[in-house]
Amino acid sequence: MLSEIKQLEAFNAIITKPKNIRKHLRTDKKFVEWLRSGTVEDMQHTLVAFGDAGMNYECNLIIKVIELKIKYEKRNSASN
Repeated sequence: MLSEIKQLEAFNAIITKPKNIRKHLRTDKKFVEWLRSGTVEDMQHTLVAFGDAGMNYECNLIIKVIELKIKYEKRNSASN
């Protein structure tokens, strides 16, 4: 049981590395779609991880998606 948990932790560490995420989501469109599926808070954590990995191009995409999501949420809350 303990070895299975360690294997899952190792697998999780591999698939959550920014470079591996980007390798899987090869196009900007797929990457942005994936980003949009999360909350602003999720994207902020993602921004930190990608920044730590030195992936500046992706950081710029993340920032743009965060800004758009915040504008959208403000617009929707104002109209309700």
